[in-house]
Amino acid sequence: PERSNIRVVRRGASPITAPTEKLPTRVDADKMTYSGSTGDVNAFGNVVVAQGNRTLLANRITGNTKTTEYRTADGPYRYLEDGGKTKDLTGDVMTYRTSDRHFTADQAFGWNDPYYVKGQNATFDGETGHMEKGMVTTKHAMAFKHTPDYRVEGQDIKVYPGDKVVIKKP
Repeated sequence: PERSNIRVVRRGASPITAPTEKLPTRVDADKMTYSGSTGDVNAFGNVVVAQGNRTLLANRITGNTKTTEYRTADGPYRYLEDGGKTKDLTGDVMTYRTSDRHFTADQAFGWNDPYYVKGQNATFDGETGHMEKGMVTTKHAMAFKHTPDYRVEGQDIKVYPGDKVVIKKP
């Protein structure tokens, strides 16, 4: 019923915008080159790639509008969802595909609601996150920036946003 307080959500179902919805991707930068025939984009200086509630910030990005894949270069990246409320990740090198929200990163540190995470070889397939040699902690443990009071470390960590975390070899 419309006024019910109970909402049935299938496990694994994401309330976030479905990738099948074609949201426009906007790339802003201080300098940029673009080839309409190939779709290649090279953006330099204060680069912002935005699509819906997702934003990727970097110093330099190379990508392609046809494959919807963008790669950071020359320094750190910052990836935000909902202005950082649900995701706020940083690292050095990241490849992000706007068509299905898939990303890979050499390393990642930051907020992935409801956990702070840190790890190497991070991936997110639009539904679950995965990282190696990492740690997970809660926001209450982050009294000091980048130094949690407590954490769980593991060799293989899978994060199911809004559901659970599975840590192998903790």
